[in-house]
Amino acid sequence: MTKRRNKLNSLKNEFEGGKIKHFDQLFAIFSEASLSAELGVSYYTVKRKADNPGEFTMSEIIKLAELIGVSYELMSGFILARVKEKRDK
Repeated sequence: MTKRRNKLNSLKNEFEGGKIKHFDQLFAIFSEASLSAELGVSYYTVKRKADNPGEFTMSEIIKLAELIGVSYELMSGFILARVKEKRDK
């Protein structure tokens, strides 16, 4: 439990500090498998949505924000930035 809490706290600090810019950075701290278990979705769903962030639902963004302990606005801004990056490639 302590390890999980430390990882989530690290993510919170990194998100709030504006340091997390890509899903790879998130997954370096909290694995896709762990995140999928926490969100109650399959591993493949997490991978697919990280690759296509426009597929995240509002409900999933809320769950992700609550899990990490950041505001919905911060998390939705992160997702929106990833959608724009994907579109501009």
